[in-house]
Amino acid sequence: MTVVNAWRNGRTGYLFTDTVATDRTSGEVIGFGGKSFYAANWPVVIGATWAGGLIDYLAEPFAKSPPKNLRGLSQMMPRACEHFVERARAEGSDNAFVRAIAVAWCARTRSIRIFHCSTLDEMGGPLETRELNYFIGTGISTPEGGAAQERLRAGKALDPDAEAIALLEAQRREPFQATEGRGGRHAIGGQVVRLTVNRRGVREDIIHEWPDKMGEPIAA
Repeated sequence: MTVVNAWRNGRTGYLFTDTVATDRTSGEVIGFGGKSFYAANWPVVIGATWAGGLIDYLAEPFAKSPPKNLRGLSQMMPRACEHFVERARAEGSDNAFVRAIAVAWCARTRSIRIFHCSTLDEMGGPLETRELNYFIGTGISTPEGGAAQERLRAGKALDPDAEAIALLEAQRREPFQATEGRGGRHAIGGQVVRLTVNRRGVREDIIHEWPDKMGEPIAA
């Protein structure tokens, strides 16, 4: 499992993910890895929440035919989500779903734009690309998540490091009660990866690490 948060401050966009992978039943850490990818030859990144497969499945359509503009990006996202499910099921998964969040630089408007697409019935329906002002992956019920959402709704800037880490710490503490097979176990950990997007390109940094260990549950 993973978490994705995305917002913009002025003409800069930020996407944050964790890096841990856990066993759905035991909650033990089974690996660490990236949960985002560069989606085109211009500044645009996609972070994903998924089950039943690898993020590579979602990235394959973008690698084969990189979108040239925002219209191409919005059209590609549903196709990539469908491709993910097909690949995951071909590998034997019976629990394949994916959510993709894109943070992109728009040269026409000279601004950051954020898009959402999912195989789940959310944000207006499955497999529909929707433009958002921001996205907080989970933990809205926490004080940190609620405060971040209120500031983003009001159009206020969030600190790209301190507030992101506080938000992810709160999300990490919140067990995935609604995820089938998890039994309320924690599923966010490893590192906090920040992707910064603006007209100059994309920069990737690790801004926080947790002491999670292979073969052990996340001790949130």
